[in-house]
Amino acid sequence: MRLASVGPARVRKAVLPVAGRGTRLLPATRAVPKELLPIVDRPLLEFAVEEALAAGLDQIIFITAKNKSAIEDHFDGWTGAGGFRPTFATVRQASPKGLGDAILRAEEIVGDEPFAVLLPDDLIIDADAGIATLTSLYDDKRFSMLAVEPITAAQTSSYGVIAPSHSFDRRHMVEDVVEKPGADKAPSLLGIVGRYVFTPAIFRCLHATPAGYGGEVQLTDAIRALLHEEDLWAIELPAKRIDCGTRAGFLRAQLEFAARDPELARVLDEWRRSRALSPRPIPASRAGVAPLPLRPASVTPIGTTRLGED
Repeated sequence: MRLASVGPARVRKAVLPVAGRGTRLLPATRAVPKELLPIVDRPLLEFAVEEALAAGLDQIIFITAKNKSAIEDHFDGWTGAGGFRPTFATVRQASPKGLGDAILRAEEIVGDEPFAVLLPDDLIIDADAGIATLTSLYDDKRFSMLAVEPITAAQTSSYGVIAPSHSFDRRHMVEDVVEKPGADKAPSLLGIVGRYVFTPAIFRCLHATPAGYGGEVQLTDAIRALLHEEDLWAIELPAKRIDCGTRAGFLRAQLEFAARDPELARVLDEWRRSRALSPRPIPASRAGVAPLPLRPASVTPIGTTRLGED
């Protein structure tokens, strides 16, 4: 049995890595940070911030990157749904060196305290059942924790997967973690999702973690090192999660929240009925297939430059 942390008992600070380039949602993210794209009428990032506030966290630390100053502008003077205004801090990740490096950028602000990490791409539908599930357990147990969800064998190549030593009541003591193992090597069918609570010992482990492929510092490697020092628990969240970092997930989130709005729900119902009465084929260009040209392609006029060309 490894020992628990002996630091401060209450989690107050939340680290939100938002330095990603949003390449899976191009071209929408060429000039607008992915995290500020709207889910109906609210930026995606607001959902993660509100989730942190619902857990009683009062300091939000954004790990940003070049060309993401719009995030700071958006939250300048921002007040949460309950009227509470948290303290915001911003730290820049100079180059894309992985999630582990992004979290390490927050060390000076976090200090010797436990802290939460929320990946905004993972939208938790019920804010009260997200990071609050982990922080409330930490306040009692004082172990590092991460969130997991059941996955299929086919999905194991897309998730970090835990190896539990024993489990009860949707809680799992973690013996090991494996990054994207694939079905043949997966130690379980429990995949890690973007919610964590760490003791400050994770910083020491991140400092000791060498950069891997692409010069990135992998959080999974640091978690494996942490397992030699502390107990680590994986918790299944009692809430639905949507990965908004993909086009399909982003669309699911739009539909999920539109269906919860009475006015927009009526629009969705009308759209469904119209589709049922007069289904229309999807144009080839929108289905990912380039349409056949009806005439030879025209030549770009002299002096004209297409977007993306020098």
